Amino acid sequence: GVRTQLIESGSGSAEAGLFVSYSIPFGLPAGKMRGFASIQGRIYDQDDRLGFGVSKAVVSLGREFKTVTATDGSFSFSGLQPGAYLVEVEPRSIGFGRIVAATSPVVVVAKPDTSTRLEVGVTAGATMEVVITIFEDSIPIAGSSRVPESERYRPMGPAVGEVVEIQADKVVRRLMTDTLGIVRFSGLQSGLWTVRAGQGALPPNHYLEAPLLTRKLRPGATERVEFRVLPRKRVLRFIDDG
Repeated sequence: GVRTQLIESGSGSAEAGLFVSYSIPFGLPAGKMRGFASIQGRIYDQDDRLGFGVSKAVVSLGREFKTVTATDGSFSFSGLQPGAYLVEVEPRSIGFGRIVAATSPVVVVAKPDTSTRLEVGVTAGATMEVVITIFEDSIPIAGSSRVPESERYRPMGPAVGEVVEIQADKVVRRLMTDTLGIVRFSGLQSGLWTVRAGQGALPPNHYLEAPLLTRKLRPGATERVEFRVLPRKRVLRFIDDG
């Protein structure tokens, strides 16, 4: 705008001044950005009947983004470029003995101008204890005595350093037995697991009674699996010189 002002000096003369003011319009568009994607979800307790949310769980989106769940277990990633992302929950942030119920990380495809929803359950991890024991034959010669099969063998010692492999779907884990012939797998998902042993060097003239076993695990439960390494039967042949 334009305005004038009359200025009177000390000598009694007056001068007219001309002032000009102006403004530049400036603003940002109020509409939302187009073409970007978002991923929202919730971490909840699968073992709880009401499915309460898990707070303070650390959720990562690839290697670039991380966030912490709210008190209701919710989390959100916004302003994402469309594409596939790996969403993973940090195991240490969901409590001792707790695991993600589904296979982690989860692949999520984020679409433009769309909010993709994800629900991740948390459950108590199962445990499997595997024991491998070496037995000896109480009757070294086959057919020398009639003894029930259950009483035929006696423990000789643990199988130390034997490789034990467990598998469920695409998850495979391997450990070696300790000095007691025991190996312990923890933090396992519930369901059917296959247990394989005897991949190491067994004692001479011994074999694994059942190299492959299956067990169904329940959340929070401990399952014990026992393998027996048995001696092979020896048969003596007598040669008649006459």
